[in-house]
Amino acid sequence: MKITSSQIWATLKASRGDLPPGTFDAAAKFKSRIDLVHSLRSIHFENISASTSDSYFVLLKLGLVQTCVEALETLLGDGRRVKVFDEDFYQHLSKGTFDQLLEHVTSHSRRKTGRMGSLSKYLTQPPDPDLALLVRNARNITFHASATAHSLGLTSSRLRRELLLGLANSTLNAVEKEFEAWFLRQQLTVERLR
Repeated sequence: MKITSSQIWATLKASRGDLPPGTFDAAAKFKSRIDLVHSLRSIHFENISASTSDSYFVLLKLGLVQTCVEALETLLGDGRRVKVFDEDFYQHLSKGTFDQLLEHVTSHSRRKTGRMGSLSKYLTQPPDPDLALLVRNARNITFHASATAHSLGLTSSRLRRELLLGLANSTLNAVEKEFEAWFLRQQLTVERLR
């Protein structure tokens, strides 16, 4: 039986008192973030080119999706991490399409921690297929002073923008699947919607 998002939320509300302390609040924070991401369709800036505006839309969406990941990981507890796979993005990452983005992400990590850390797994060939760490670190530099849509190579390439948006959507899909799996593990009686 396929369960809908509406059924999940109706069930969580109805079962609020049966959930462990803090669980409903953590789920509600996740819901507010995921609803925000779903409602974000585009952004427009006055006196800025369409490619620049589109680039910042993609970066904003990726950043907001990462907040969904963080909210879900808080709900999951036990240090559980969401894994993100996107074959199309991965193929282009392997070909060097995102070298500018990787350079910014790794240099930001080096400045912040003095080392590149686990980001090096994206610089090896073949790079790690789980893109979750890359998404997290890309979000961290999205609004950093050293990064612009141009310096990340997004304004000059519709393909890069589309692939990065695809990565945001793949991350969103991974989060939604993991949330549904978490919900099913709660073994709650699913509310029937009227």
